[in-house]
Amino acid sequence: EFVGGSGHGGYARMYASEGLIDGETVAIAADGTGVESTGGHAELSVYGGSLDLGSVTVTADGAVAGRAVFIESLSGFYAGTGSIITADLTASASGGLSGAVWVTVDSASTMDLGVAHLIAMGGETEGSGVWLEVGGGSSQASSFAAASVDIQAPLNAESLEITSSGDINILSIDGAGIDVAGMFEANAGGVITLSQEGSGAAIEADSIDWEAGNILLSDFMLDGRLITLTVHGDFTLGDLTAGEALALYADGSLSAGNIGAGNTVLVDAGTSSTVADVTAGESAMFTAGGLAGFTGLVSAPEITVT
Repeated sequence: EFVGGSGHGGYARMYASEGLIDGETVAIAADGTGVESTGGHAELSVYGGSLDLGSVTVTADGAVAGRAVFIESLSGFYAGTGSIITADLTASASGGLSGAVWVTVDSASTMDLGVAHLIAMGGETEGSGVWLEVGGGSSQASSFAAASVDIQAPLNAESLEITSSGDINILSIDGAGIDVAGMFEANAGGVITLSQEGSGAAIEADSIDWEAGNILLSDFMLDGRLITLTVHGDFTLGDLTAGEALALYADGSLSAGNIGAGNTVLVDAGTSSTVADVTAGESAMFTAGGLAGFTGLVSAPEITVT
């Protein structure tokens, strides 16, 4: 157990620069205590070393404000590639005001978080939210500063749940991706933004279920058997295909490129919707509060427009 701070969270860190550290249960806490408390800086990191752990919690929570949590797997200058493996991990920087959770993996290192929960809840502040950065060269993050998360998918998890009262940002460098064996669930009070430096970035998961004020997919590839995207506003996206079922929801208008799924496609817009080509193996359903428009061909055994 690594604990920092009292009334206000201090600094708590578990770090490996070479060799292997293993353990069953690890708690890294930089939590503040008391009604006026703020979180501190909590870190689980490797720079060329390896961590093989069971159940892990990394927290920088406070009553007034959360602060900063860093989960970093980076290659060292002399110690080679980094590796972090956990059976399950919970990282939280929450409070009356939200803090920030950073997950960073460079292109030469790996991270497998098992069953992972990343949480940044509270009133939104500058720099708050959850940030994933994969690929690129090794760089060290500093508290509340932009951090840098060639292995194709250096970030892995059995399941990944991200909850943020603010934004969720995912950055890929040089095509690095994220691979989740089960469900990748993300819920943001602000915007989910995917961006990349380079090309070829992909997020793979059995099920992708994201909900936010807006979702900006950029030119990322989403690869999932089940894909559900919900936007509380207007939603614009390009081409997207799911293995079995694709569901797109928008409280406002919805505009999509070519979309499809092996079984079912569902498009539900609060106002108007516009889609290009649509291909579904079983059924395609379109619901719009205003006009449902089509700029391409719709191919499905059963088509419903309401």
